[in-house]
Amino acid sequence: GIGATRPGVIETTFKEEVETDWFGEQVDLCGGVDRLIRTAFEVLVEAGYQPEVAYFECLHELKLIVDLIQRYGIAGMYRRVSETARYGGLTRGGLVIGEGVKEAMRRVLADVQSGRFAREWVEAWRREGPEAFNKYMRKLEEHPIEKVGAELRKMMWMEGSS
Repeated sequence: GIGATRPGVIETTFKEEVETDWFGEQVDLCGGVDRLIRTAFEVLVEAGYQPEVAYFECLHELKLIVDLIQRYGIAGMYRRVSETARYGGLTRGGLVIGEGVKEAMRRVLADVQSGRFAREWVEAWRREGPEAFNKYMRKLEEHPIEKVGAELRKMMWMEGSS
C-alpha cells in the first residue's frame, strides 16, 4: 500500500536471512573489511610509511570504492578507477584473498549453519556479559589506526565547530 516493494522484493526464508546475514557480517562486511584495513595499514607502517598516509590509503579511500561498487557493480568500479588501480586490483587482489581465505570462509559458514556460532555467542554472553565483546573492542581501540584516525577525523570534520 505504501509502495515499499515497488523497487523489487527478494523472497527468502528466516533461515536464509539469518545465515547469510551472520556470514556476511563476519567474513566481509564487518570482520573481513576490518581485518583487511588494519592489516594493510600495519604493513605500510611497518615498511616505514607515515601512519597518516597509510590511514588515507587503507581506510579513508575505501568509501569511494564501496560507493562505486554499490552504484555500478564490481566491474563498473574497475571501469571508473585509474588504470593503475584497475590493473593492480585485478592482478594482485587474488594473491591476498585467495583459496585459503575462501576455505576459511567455508568454515565460518559451517559454524553459522550448524549453530556453533550461535551457541558460542550465547555461552560467551552468559559467561561474560558485555565483556564478551568489550575485551575485543578495547583491543581494537588501542590499535594505531584508531588513534591516527581519530586525529585525522578531527581535522577533516572539524569536530566541535559549527
